[in-house]
Amino acid sequence: MSTLDLPRQRILPAAASSATPARPPLRVLVLEGNPVPRAILGRLLARADHDVTAVESVAQASAAVLAARYDVIFTGLATCGPDLQALVRAVRASEAGDRADGMRTPRTAIVGLGTAGGTDPAARADANGLDAVLALPIEPQHLSAVLETLRRRVRPGADGPAARADGASRPAADGTVRSASVPAAARSASVPAADGAARSADAPGAFTIDAFTAQFGTDHALVARLATVFTTNARKLLELLERSLQASDAPTIGAAAHSLKGSLAMLGAQRAAAAAQRLESAAVAGALAAVGPLAAALRDELDQVVRTLSAAASPPPAVRPPPPGTAP
Repeated sequence: MSTLDLPRQRILPAAASSATPARPPLRVLVLEGNPVPRAILGRLLARADHDVTAVESVAQASAAVLAARYDVIFTGLATCGPDLQALVRAVRASEAGDRADGMRTPRTAIVGLGTAGGTDPAARADANGLDAVLALPIEPQHLSAVLETLRRRVRPGADGPAARADGASRPAADGTVRSASVPAAARSASVPAADGAARSADAPGAFTIDAFTAQFGTDHALVARLATVFTTNARKLLELLERSLQASDAPTIGAAAHSLKGSLAMLGAQRAAAAAQRLESAAVAGALAAVGPLAAALRDELDQVVRTLSAAASPPPAVRPPPPGTAP
């Protein structure tokens, strides 16, 4: 099985006199066919010292669930499509029954990932048997709040590995834990950024690296990786888009635009994501006369995003020491 196992950061322990016992990392499985959200989410989770395995297909995720237990599974809703319910059933089946030591098999939290839409995230979670649905882009602080809520659910008590089989923290009779138990603030990513960064329709301007760092911080390694991942993925999707435009293949045009929309939304490139949304909507409506100009506008937006990411990914200039005898 092809996976992307991201390295964990090593954190030096604090002094023994004032140290707080470190919380054990969560084992997290990320299922996302789009490489840009997969890379960003994987990096954010690994930076928080969680154990992360990332896969790109439902088949790989199903095999991973059979091979190991995960505390949390993040799954792209577009990646799963009609296979979402089958994946949820497979995860729940792996939890059936008590362990030989009398402990109940821990319950895995499943969180859907999707671009913002008209459906309330809580309603989407309930309808699909998920613990939550997060809309892209995902802010690090919001992700931490969601994980903290889910940690208390999958590791109740003193962060133990499992709930006791005597009924403590037992799920509902049908084996589910209703998503209503997750606070509203931890069930939707559609909340303002803590620093007031503009979101969605409030960000009409071109993509800037400042908008990116407002969400994800000054993580040069993340920017450098995304410059490569995003450019490669965008090039492939643009080639697919060109072929489908020539063939007047509206479904494929819409699918390519949808994938680009997800990548751009995760970056925080809201104006470009809106251009992808317009192209997707026209393709879904079968308005082939409109898709050509809309595709050209999207190409211009993508060029601007790629240039900005590439410039930000360039190595920072070296800081030269002052000449000898120069006052500091």
